[in-house]
This record gives sequence, C-alpha cells and structure tokens, in this order.
Amino acid sequence: MSSGDIRSVSLRKKHQLKGTRLVNVQSVRDFIEAQTPGSEKRSEGL
Repeated sequence: MSSGDIRSVSLRKKHQLKGTRLVNVQSVRDFIEAQTPGSEKRSEGL
C-alpha cells in the first residue's frame, strides 16, 4: 500500500488514534494480476 499499487483509506473520528482501513478490491486484483507471471487480463466478471 505504501508504494501506491494498492489503494486504501483509513476512516477515523477526530482525535481517534485508530481507525478502520478500507482497501479497494479492484486495486488488489490488479496488483495480484500484475504479480502473476504470464497472466493476461481477464474479464471484469471475477
């Protein structure tokens, strides 16, 4: 996530130390696809 390949956001209330991290599912799928040798883009119906 720190490299920007996987998109996420942390939701927290003002003055709250910890929040809830939400991760964009499509960015995770794209990242995994890019890491798989010889793979090609599949249809969006995954």
